[in-house]
Amino acid sequence: MFLTNFCNIYHRRIRILMVRKLFDIFFLIEKDIMFISYLTINRGNVIMARSNKEQIDRDEIKVIMELQKNCKDSLDKISKRCGFSRQKTWRIIKNIEKNKTVWGYHATIDNEKIDRKGFVLLIQWKHLPIENTLGEMIVKGTLDKSGAEMGVVVEDNFWVHGGMFDGIICFSAQNLKQAKRFQEIFINTYQEYIKDLQLLETMMTIKKDGFMNPKIKETKKLL
Repeated sequence: MFLTNFCNIYHRRIRILMVRKLFDIFFLIEKDIMFISYLTINRGNVIMARSNKEQIDRDEIKVIMELQKNCKDSLDKISKRCGFSRQKTWRIIKNIEKNKTVWGYHATIDNEKIDRKGFVLLIQWKHLPIENTLGEMIVKGTLDKSGAEMGVVVEDNFWVHGGMFDGIICFSAQNLKQAKRFQEIFINTYQEYIKDLQLLETMMTIKKDGFMNPKIKETKKLL
């Protein structure tokens, strides 16, 4: 009798332990399923976010390319060439202006029409990297201000790598005499940093700011 009761109790405890074990297993399986579902959903969100970002980038590039061709075109024309709605194109333009992808807009001028000439300054600095004082002067636009005071327009200012020169400045002036004066101001301002400086005059503009010279057929004899 005692042995029978003992066996019954033992078997009952075994069944209870087995049930508990099964519950534990089911609980772990449920956790794994939930975790896998979480990863799948979030991976999908990441892929969607990346896909959306890539699409936005492609759309912005389309609009930017059209603005580079002619930023004065109407919003309707730009939208039609991009295949976008007018509202979408407007939003893209506002966004790329706000985040400074587009710095600004300007007219491409035929200097001859306004009695001006184009010039280029090639600069080789003494020491690289440049010192803080020189860097501050460049960033503050000291040269641009000096040029504007005498009627010189600094159009481009590049930092370059891979040749004899470290900087290129493109500007327009009324004549060679004014360009030489601007060169002297540059030397006086940056004298202690300059190793070499050369002034070049533009003889003919073939392409500027992405636009072919409309008079290229007339001027090609100068090539």
